[in-house]
Amino acid sequence: MRERQGRISAAALDLASLEEDAAEIRTFEPSMVPGLLQIPEYMRELIAVGPAKHSRKAKTLVDFRLSRQRVLSRSDPPCYIPILAEAVLHNQAGYDPAIMRAQLQRLAEVARLDHVDLRVLPRTSSQYLWFGSPHLLISLRPPGRLTVSVVDQFAQSIFVEDEEQVAAHEETFELLRSAALNRVASLELINEIASQS
Repeated sequence: MRERQGRISAAALDLASLEEDAAEIRTFEPSMVPGLLQIPEYMRELIAVGPAKHSRKAKTLVDFRLSRQRVLSRSDPPCYIPILAEAVLHNQAGYDPAIMRAQLQRLAEVARLDHVDLRVLPRTSSQYLWFGSPHLLISLRPPGRLTVSVVDQFAQSIFVEDEEQVAAHEETFELLRSAALNRVASLELINEIASQS
């Protein structure tokens, strides 16, 4: 990880470190596929519209995100619970529909893993989107047993460790989870949208 310092933000390095030590990762994304599930082509389309669009920086960011994804395929992966608003499944990255088709196929593959409980918040539950901002809850393995909430706000990530605030974020996450489709119905919806794209 040290060789990336100076090229990757301190917040991104901290996030990757927390993911490495995680027993459980919970995330809510209202508008885009979470970083741990993005395919390289999707990543490049997102990066292409941002300040890091220059080729060398873009490659560094894609490589870094791909390295973070290895946490889900290691021998002792964390339990991963992503909740995606249904809009995420329709929000195309770039002009090539094949990218979104491939991205949806990747979501369907990951959703079948035993340690992943991917849920979709359907359009019929859009009233829950007023909770709005993307956030992560990362519960660390012992001996730490700490849960950190990471809230994304425009160009920065805020790391929250205060127990009361984290508890409030956990309560919000559980409310979103209760409104989301179950695991089977979520996978069916992903497959249905993929077949139409």
